[in-house]
Amino acid sequence: METSLTTFRDGTGRLWNIIWQALILGALVGPLEGIIIHFLMTFFGILDTPTIYG
Repeated sequence: METSLTTFRDGTGRLWNIIWQALILGALVGPLEGIIIHFLMTFFGILDTPTIYG
C-alpha cells in the first residue's frame, strides 16, 4: 500500500513539476514573446525576402 501511495505521489509530483515548469516558462516567455517573434520575423524575413517579395 505504501509503495502504491509513493508511486502515486511521485506521479502527481511529476505532473505538478511539469505544470509549474509550464507556468514559469509561460511567465518568463510572455514578456519576451514579442521580442522573440520580432527577432525571428526579422531574421527569417531577411533570409526569405527574395522568396517572399520575389
